[in-house]
Amino acid sequence: MSGKPDLQQILPLGLVVAAGFLLYLGLGGGDSSPKISAEKKEQVRHSANEHLRKTAEQIEMQKRQMAIRSWQLANDFNRTVPERAYTPPKEGAELVEEGIANDVARDLGRDNGGAKALPANPADLIHHQLFEEQNSRQQSAAYRKEYARQFVENARRGGWEIRLDDDYKVISVRRLRQPSNQYQLFGQ
Repeated sequence: MSGKPDLQQILPLGLVVAAGFLLYLGLGGGDSSPKISAEKKEQVRHSANEHLRKTAEQIEMQKRQMAIRSWQLANDFNRTVPERAYTPPKEGAELVEEGIANDVARDLGRDNGGAKALPANPADLIHHQLFEEQNSRQQSAAYRKEYARQFVENARRGGWEIRLDDDYKVISVRRLRQPSNQYQLFGQ
């Protein structure tokens, strides 16, 4: 019986020693866990800083791109045709006149409109067509001239001086010192 009390006394003592050893290793007393060297910490810190810098640059670039895109959308002078709203399709058969038949009838001088009858003889028809072409060219030239004038004026308001040649092609572009951001109303 003397063997049993010794085992009962040694077992708790062994558990206390094992717990102490594990506690010693867990608190960093032993070399079982690898330590991060100063070089490794510096590399991690450098990588994190580099990532943050690149992310900040990307965010700044995205902000600039959005600002440029919104400016372009706000100053898009070529956009003169409004977008049409959605109209649901009509039910049933659609009776649409084809424009080809009307064009042929008009060319033959048999237009049903009545408001604009073409001359009957070929010479008058040719003169009439030439007059219409000349009138169309004059209107187109006036439109191009006005469009170029508005383009140069809008560029000047945006801080640019633009010179155009007779064919309305850009000859030179120069940045003005201070753009006139204030629009003048009624010559004030």
